[in-house]
Amino acid sequence: MRASCPSRSTSIFKTLSATLALLLAALAPMQALAAAAACTAQSSPHRAALVQLFTSEGCSDCPPADQRLNTLGNAPMASNSGQQVIPLALHVNYWDNLGWRDPFAQPEFGDLQSWMVDVTGGHVVYTPHFFVNGTPYLDWRSKLDVVFGQTFSQNAPASVQLQVQALGNNQLSVHTVVSAIKTAKPTEPLQLRLAVTEGNLVSHVQAGENGGVTLNHAHVTRVLSPPIALSDQGASIQTTLSLPPATGKIVRVVAYVQNSKTAEVLQAVTTADCAR
Repeated sequence: MRASCPSRSTSIFKTLSATLALLLAALAPMQALAAAAACTAQSSPHRAALVQLFTSEGCSDCPPADQRLNTLGNAPMASNSGQQVIPLALHVNYWDNLGWRDPFAQPEFGDLQSWMVDVTGGHVVYTPHFFVNGTPYLDWRSKLDVVFGQTFSQNAPASVQLQVQALGNNQLSVHTVVSAIKTAKPTEPLQLRLAVTEGNLVSHVQAGENGGVTLNHAHVTRVLSPPIALSDQGASIQTTLSLPPATGKIVRVVAYVQNSKTAEVLQAVTTADCAR
């Protein structure tokens, strides 16, 4: 009997399969490095614009402001571009009594807003409420782009580096290095804040002022660390952040240095998208 020989097409298929396996094995370390690189960040020599929006799903005036914030910071600029807008949506819970409980609201965000209003000379807490680098802006529809341009032209008074690693069990390890701090009054107290944001969030509001409306959110703050005291010498800080139950697979981590007496933000930085 003659031994059967594999067909030419079968041989080619086996060769291609072996080649593909080798390519995938070679690409795996490169993909891991790319994922790791996406979760590191270095602030620019120029000042970033940290945009904090205090908002609520229970507030009928908030959706237009939410939509404006959604358009910001969707593609973080290269660190050497000198132009980076870093949005944070902070959902407050003091409108929950109007019939709809905001699922992203945290009482601490309302406390933070009250503090910022107080130290910046304000008297009323309201939503939607924009702050850029700690300064409140009522006329956000026309003023934000102008403020961004002015901010980007300034040299940053501090440098911030971030390195983020997923630990599993909805935890992130965050290493932050703050250096090169230059302030007009070195004796004024400084603090570091870390935030974790999540995007592509959708709410179908069933009641309250926005009842029947579907809201799309980006840059929603899911975690905000307590303030970490800094000296004007800077610091190297290792922190573990616990995330709420996952609604998505991607988060961003933000770090910012703030004057704890005036609320002024000296510098901020954000990672690109990181896996949980």
